[in-house]
Amino acid sequence: MIDRHLSDVEAALKALRPLIAHDTLAIERPEGIPLAYLTGRITFMDGSQLAIAEIVSPSIKAYRFHYMDRHHHLIARWDSAPHHRHVRTFPFHQHTPEGVTDSPAANLPEVLRIIHDRLIRSLGTV
Repeated sequence: MIDRHLSDVEAALKALRPLIAHDTLAIERPEGIPLAYLTGRITFMDGSQLAIAEIVSPSIKAYRFHYMDRHHHLIARWDSAPHHRHVRTFPFHQHTPEGVTDSPAANLPEVLRIIHDRLIRSLGTV
């Protein structure tokens, strides 16, 4: 499960590579524990940035993906913090400039694909 997830992250990053200006993604895998912790930041060619914090484990689903424009204004944040009990997908939710919305559990490969599609549209890149 963890190896598959990390392979999916690698594939999503490969697709985005031409659109990435800089990244500091780090992956920690404690010895003897079925867990991976992904942290870091990706800066894209348009100046937008994605801050990443994700725990990958068979028993834990915790993440925060904060995507902002080059002026550091929120585009979207997907997270699992249990502080929005009103959403149907609690604790999973998404923040947008319009507010908090329902969102199924997210993961880094999915978020990277969403950003890839957004960048392709906004940059007019094929």
